[in-house]
Order: sequence, then C-alpha cells, then structure tokens
Amino acid sequence: PESTVNGFITSLFPEADSILWCASRNGLFVYKHDRMQRIYPLKNDTEEEQNTCRIIFVEKDTIWAGTISKGLVKIIRQNGNYQCFPNTYGNIPIKDISFVRKTGQGDLLVGTWGGGVYIRHKETWRHLTEEDGLADNIVFAIYEDSKNNYWISTYNGLSHFNTTTHFLTKYEMHDG
Repeated sequence: PESTVNGFITSLFPEADSILWCASRNGLFVYKHDRMQRIYPLKNDTEEEQNTCRIIFVEKDTIWAGTISKGLVKIIRQNGNYQCFPNTYGNIPIKDISFVRKTGQGDLLVGTWGGGVYIRHKETWRHLTEEDGLADNIVFAIYEDSKNNYWISTYNGLSHFNTTTHFLTKYEMHDG
C-alpha cells in the first residue's frame, strides 16, 4: 500500500509536534498522528530505485529531499497538502543527491554522489569539485561551524571551505 515504507530507511528527520519524516527506498513519508503518509512520489511508481530518497531536510513549510536518480526535490506543504517539484534546480546536473541542508545564513548546501558540492547563496550557485581542491566528489555530509565555514566529509577525506575567502583546504589521512 501507498502508506507503507518498503525496504530500508535511509534518513530520518524529526519535526516538532511528534512528526517524523522518513526517507526510504520507495519514497518520502511523513509519520504523524499515528499514521504514515507517502509524500513523494505522489503516485505509485514501479521504478523503486528512481524513488529512493537518501536525505531530507525540513524548514517551515519546505521539505527538501535528495534522491538517487531524480535530483533535488522541493516539496511545499500548505494546509496539509503537498506539492512536489522534482529536480527543482536544473543547474544541478547530478541526479544522485547525498546531502541537503540550509545554513544559518540561508545558503542551501547540496552534496552529491560523484559530483561534488553545490552551494546556493541567494540566487547564485557555486560548484566545488576535486578540481577545486575538494577531497573527493563523493560527499557524505557538510557541517557549518561557528564561523559559518563548511566542513565537508567525503569518500577520500575532509575538506574545509572558507565562506569569506572561498578557499578550499583538503585534509587527508597523512595530514593526521
């Protein structure tokens, strides 16, 4: 049934008022009032792999879901209804999203599986890859520190992005 999470759950995001968001192999679900509801995809899609949500982030009435093959999905919640906008940002050509978060400064951070990092500041996108000094193009997580700089966890080490100078530093195993 549409309200059943099949397979594995890839990410959980708790929200206020006993609401729990679940990213899973067969889409994005919200659990509230002792009921599980499928939010994305809205219709049953037999292509399970294409519906896999890897990561979610909820901010007020906007839900961001990173998928394996359909890119970044923006979901707007209004009066208990949901509108889905798959691949909202066409300038992110990588469809395999591994991380999504909004920073304290309002930037949108998008990590990908093989395509590096995309940072949206206002309406401008910055793309960071190994060519720019990123430790690896497979990104697991991004952390914003107290100085609003970004620490990027990758398959091959850690990178630090200074948001003021735009300088990227790579830390690998031999760096200690």
